[in-house]
Amino acid sequence: MGVLGREDRDFPQAIKNICPEIGKLWWKGSWENEMFERCVAIVGSRRMSEYGRQVIRTIVPRLVRAGVTIISGFMYGADQEVHRCCLDKGGKTIAVLAWGIDKKVSSLDERLYQQILDSEGLFLSEHEGETGALPAYFVLRNRIVTALSQAVIVVEGAVGSGSMTTANWALKQGKLLYAVPGSINTKVNEGTNRLIKEGKARMLLNVEEVIDEMGWGSRVPLFPLRELDQERIALVMGRGKWSIDEIVSRTGMAVEEVSQVITLWDIEGKVKEKEGRYKLRERKVDSRGKNQDT
Repeated sequence: MGVLGREDRDFPQAIKNICPEIGKLWWKGSWENEMFERCVAIVGSRRMSEYGRQVIRTIVPRLVRAGVTIISGFMYGADQEVHRCCLDKGGKTIAVLAWGIDKKVSSLDERLYQQILDSEGLFLSEHEGETGALPAYFVLRNRIVTALSQAVIVVEGAVGSGSMTTANWALKQGKLLYAVPGSINTKVNEGTNRLIKEGKARMLLNVEEVIDEMGWGSRVPLFPLRELDQERIALVMGRGKWSIDEIVSRTGMAVEEVSQVITLWDIEGKVKEKEGRYKLRERKVDSRGKNQDT
């Protein structure tokens, strides 16, 4: 564990000018200045949907392959899924806490907490010792998450949610802000859809856009969306309802490949999702000879 003051050489330049000002920054884990050179923050809902989970599983691996450090807030739901997916792919992650650096995490969080430390990840906090979490601390924490990042991706978030406060910090700090489009029928997507509608965030359809914009690599798809693979998944799904893991098991394809196809189909309205299980929409022809999805 360590602590950095504003006068210390390693104190991140990115957070020296944020308001409210940060006097000291406590950290635990493996501090490497290189970790901050390519950083993307990914945030979402604590009530993460299965769609949100699959979006995270699609975009995080490609960012890790581009050498990007993934930053999030270590809360249950989307934040922890982001950290977990990053570690699964061998990447580096930074968790910014809304409580004291020495405060013991819950038993449900202990495993992930230790995995981050064992994988040379990093925990940061502007609070010392065992300082407890207050509602205001979560809002203020998000200004650190965005300040340390060159780009911010909001996967899901209801209007007025913590994800939207993160988006607001990103806008105030002039960060590149992306939002993932979602269903118009769920509250968890209202905030992200509104960010896109109001022109405050770019619509994220492919994480390569972020990598390209930042100059972090050539435009190489995470996995080519081959028609044969899509037909293979459709054949396996049939008329049943399947989870991503079940589709992976039945096709023998990589989870990232299946997730990418299902995410695309979800955006295009080709599948229906309920409680983490997907069903292909049936295509019918109306009296005018036009296809209708049901």
